[in-house]
Amino acid sequence: MSGLVRARSRAGPTPAAGAAWADFSASAIVTTGRNVIDMSSTTQKWSSIAAMTAVAVGSQLDPATALADLHNVTYIARIDGVAPGSQATFMLNGGQTATAPLSPMPGNVFEANEVLADPQQAGMQVVLHWPYSANVHCEIDVDDNVAAQVDQFVRPKQGNSDLMSGVLQCGAPLPGN
Repeated sequence: MSGLVRARSRAGPTPAAGAAWADFSASAIVTTGRNVIDMSSTTQKWSSIAAMTAVAVGSQLDPATALADLHNVTYIARIDGVAPGSQATFMLNGGQTATAPLSPMPGNVFEANEVLADPQQAGMQVVLHWPYSANVHCEIDVDDNVAAQVDQFVRPKQGNSDLMSGVLQCGAPLPGN
């Protein structure tokens, strides 16, 4: 009786004498000439297409697990003249800013690195105070490519109430400006 399986439910009664047995033995399959996995090539093809479609659609429905691409931003400033008290203000991630003093000696380069999710928000301004004026170089690099660059002579005006007097803007405007 090897290979013979009686199909019945666990709770159901035992089959009466002479009840049919299902024969799933290898010899029974070979004898009848039927393959248990007998699919025509058309059925196989449509099954493959359906499976690939389900995978493709399913992958589109999954929530995005990756974070937005982050970008390396380098802020560079240089003042080609004596300008004590000068400073650079630049964008940080999250819409915040940082301010750093610049060297009062001509030609010294200021450099700051930040990581931003949106490189379009990268911005910096260099401020010179009265009575000093100088050529100012301002540059913003995103992922090692120059995104913004300004070279300009900056001359603050004495007694001017304009908050942008003596300011060189580079890249995106800073909050509040």
